Amino acid sequence: MSSRHPGERLSFSNALCTIRYAGPLPDQKGDWLGVEWDDPERGKHDGLYKGTRLFHTLSSSPNCASFTRATRVPDEPRSFLQALRYKYAEDDLDYAPVGANGSIEISGKVVEEVGFERIRQQQALLHHLKIVILDGLRVRGVGLGADVERAQEEITSICPNITELDLSRNLFERYKDVAEICAPLKELRVLKISGLRLLDFDLDGSSAFPKVEELHLDDSLLSPEQILRMLTRRNKDGSIDLLFPSLKSLSVAGNNLSTFFAPTPPSVSIVLTTVKTLVMDMNTFTSLVPLCISLIPLFPTLTTLSLQHNKISTFNSSTSTTDQPTPLYPSITTLNLSHNAITDSRVVSSLPELFPNLTSLQVSDNPFFSNLTSRTTHGIEDAAFLITVARLPTLTMLNYTSITEKDRMDGELYYLSVAEKEIQKALQNTQSTTNNDFRRSLQDWARYIELCDKYDRVHIVGRSIAAQSAHSPKDTVPADAVSAASYRPPKYPPNTLGAQLVTLTFRLQTPSKNEPPTTTDTIPHSPTPESVTLTLPRTLDVYRVKSLLLRKIGREWNLKPLEFTFEIVQDAGEQVEEIPDSTRRIGDWIPESVGDVVLKVRPRPAVSVMEDAIGSMALERLKGVVAV
Repeated sequence: MSSRHPGERLSFSNALCTIRYAGPLPDQKGDWLGVEWDDPERGKHDGLYKGTRLFHTLSSSPNCASFTRATRVPDEPRSFLQALRYKYAEDDLDYAPVGANGSIEISGKVVEEVGFERIRQQQALLHHLKIVILDGLRVRGVGLGADVERAQEEITSICPNITELDLSRNLFERYKDVAEICAPLKELRVLKISGLRLLDFDLDGSSAFPKVEELHLDDSLLSPEQILRMLTRRNKDGSIDLLFPSLKSLSVAGNNLSTFFAPTPPSVSIVLTTVKTLVMDMNTFTSLVPLCISLIPLFPTLTTLSLQHNKISTFNSSTSTTDQPTPLYPSITTLNLSHNAITDSRVVSSLPELFPNLTSLQVSDNPFFSNLTSRTTHGIEDAAFLITVARLPTLTMLNYTSITEKDRMDGELYYLSVAEKEIQKALQNTQSTTNNDFRRSLQDWARYIELCDKYDRVHIVGRSIAAQSAHSPKDTVPADAVSAASYRPPKYPPNTLGAQLVTLTFRLQTPSKNEPPTTTDTIPHSPTPESVTLTLPRTLDVYRVKSLLLRKIGREWNLKPLEFTFEIVQDAGEQVEEIPDSTRRIGDWIPESVGDVVLKVRPRPAVSVMEDAIGSMALERLKGVVAV
């Protein structure tokens, strides 16, 4: 009968496995071992032998297990110190502990022999190690059959300065074996124990991880309950101790998790307030809201959540009865949803409700990127980037790219153009602003009206109301319908180069009979052309604008420098005010929201010009007298 037992960890030809069955096989001689390989594609079945299930596996792969004879000799396991010397020492020499003064001690006696100098040099090298990586070296425990305390004393003397330790993909069967290695490492900050297949999760005694800030439990096929058991310890009185009181970052990627509800007694509350970063990549989560509901009681102060390479396609579960998600995680500022199954960028619109303080988001490599290109000339990345920036106004970084003010404006303007097409399409299909499809379209493009107001654009809802009101009695016309119909949006949005331009239409005004003649011989009553239009920067001063007008039409209109003035005209043709000759900008008389202006060009007599000059001189002199 084989001495092997289920749960035992072995290695054959450097391929790690876990025994799931030990015993005879039907129609086969001798004892056999049914093993589950860490490599899920190395085996031939999943524990089913000739129609009979002999054992179950943790992996869901149909090819993760196989049978091997119990007499097969496995690879030799190592202790922690053996693996350390194998990896970081030149030769696999016998080591002795170092005394307080750096001397070599054997059986408690200080010795000095030829050849020990080389050992001392290698031990000095191990003594200064800070980062130790022993993954895949068949480590089974702190010692192999040796006294645990003695082995821990050796660790303290040989390598006490380790701050980062990687024990992943080894032969540990008990969580206690890992703790016994870490207990003497007083400066340990980062612990990686991924790829293990632990059988026993119980710990006793004091915590072995008081200063560990980063913990990796990836690819270990752990359940949520087992993960929490590795983070906490339940005392006899029912209280809970944290095994990692300084933990800031936790990674549980690749554990085939679909939920994170851990069954605990109602009286027991596990709260990990120190954890700020949680990595749950490469699992099987499908919906974000149920996951967050289970996480927030456990990690209430979480700021970074990574869910790359999952199967998330929705934010509410299929059984959810609410259409609008409620704020769940106000503490989260960074979210990674790359490589998921999000098919529609409009789903991202729910994120501000779930994470109101979100500032950094990664959503690359989701199906909605390719969906956007079917209706836009932008590239895949550009279109998705612009739409996502517009949907999430609190973001400062998207897909590891900082969002500039220009990115924000470009995204919001592009969002407006796409949203208007979609809303218009829904409106044309129903010809009503009260139908469900139209309202649903507005919900899908929730920021449309907000952005129309931001960029002074009349939204399609206002135009539709105005159009419908034309066929309705006056007493049924909405109050804003007339203004919506008559409103003319500017050509360019604010803060753009185009917004700094103004279109000026100049019209020559013939002087009345009572006005004295100008120095010009005649003023044509019907100048050709009757008007001229110039698009100029608002920053040009009045004198410069007059100079440009003279170059353009001065000869045809028979104008002379300083013998004409401008008057701003409203749409109704009424004069607003006269623009005096000045070095002030022409834009000072024109509101920024106005893009087209009519200016009357009124010739004035030469005597008027002289009076203005004399008046200006007198005013300056008067100012000088007052100053004295």
